[in-house]
Amino acid sequence: MVRVLAQEGNRTSRSVEACRHADSCSPEVQLTSKEGLLMVHMVKNNRLLEDNGDHFEYHVQYGRDGEELKQDLYTSTSLKTIERLDVGRRYCVQVRYLCYQKPFGTPSVQHCESIPESERTQKKKIVAIGVTSTILLGVMVVGLMLFIYRHHKKIKQFLQPPLRLPDHYCE
Repeated sequence: MVRVLAQEGNRTSRSVEACRHADSCSPEVQLTSKEGLLMVHMVKNNRLLEDNGDHFEYHVQYGRDGEELKQDLYTSTSLKTIERLDVGRRYCVQVRYLCYQKPFGTPSVQHCESIPESERTQKKKIVAIGVTSTILLGVMVVGLMLFIYRHHKKIKQFLQPPLRLPDHYCE
C-alpha cells in the first residue's frame, strides 16, 4: 500500500492511501440549491462503477455549516436530492466512494451552499412590507392632522415670536 501526502512550506497534510486507478479516489461534487432542497451531483463517474457494478455506492454526508456532518445517505446513482432543508440556512455536503460497503479512497472536499427562498415567498414578503408601511404612514398622517386640528391655537401661540421690544428702543 502506497501512502501520499502534500507539502507546502512548513505545512504538511496527513498521509492518505494512494489511488490504484487512473481516476480520482475522491468524487467531484457539484451542488444545486432550490427552495427546501439541495441536489448533489457527482460529476465524474469513476471507473469503480464499471469495475464493481452493483457493489459500488456513493456515501453522501450532509449537515448544517459549522456542525458535524451527521446525516448519511447512500446512493448508486450520480444524482441525489436532499429534501426538507431549512430555507436561509447553509448546508455542507461531503461524498465518499463505497466499494463492497467499505470506504474507498478519500472523501471529497466539503462543499457548502445556502438554501434560497422561492421567488414567490420573496414577493409575498415585499408586498406585506409595502402594505404595512403604507398603512403605518397613513395612520401617522391622520394622527398628525388630528393633533394639529385639536391643538392649533396652542401651536400658533407657541410659534409666535415674543412681544418684547429690545432695550435700545425703549430709550
